[in-house]
Amino acid sequence: MKTRILTSLFLLISFFALAQNTTLPKSVQKDIAVLQKADIGLSDIQLQRITLVLTQENDMIDKNKEAAKGNPEVLKERLKLLHENKIRNIKGAMTPLQVQKFDELKLADKL
Repeated sequence: MKTRILTSLFLLISFFALAQNTTLPKSVQKDIAVLQKADIGLSDIQLQRITLVLTQENDMIDKNKEAAKGNPEVLKERLKLLHENKIRNIKGAMTPLQVQKFDELKLADKL
């Protein structure tokens, strides 16, 4: 029980610190909107965790685009791997029923 409370508190603090320091990139806002419109029953804590995941993944995408400027084949492969990782991390914040609905709605293709 203490672990859950501390984890929740950490996520809330992280989310608010992130929100104060930066505004969310448009791609992250779009992905969050897709998840909210899908109505898969995400709680506020789940949305905060997913927002953190999406923000970190967005940063990784930007860094990889910069690093692989001259090689589109490498960039394509890296972006594919990053997308798979993003989907895996998003699903990690969900319950099994939410993951099932996520897959049924094919939300991975929309993110």
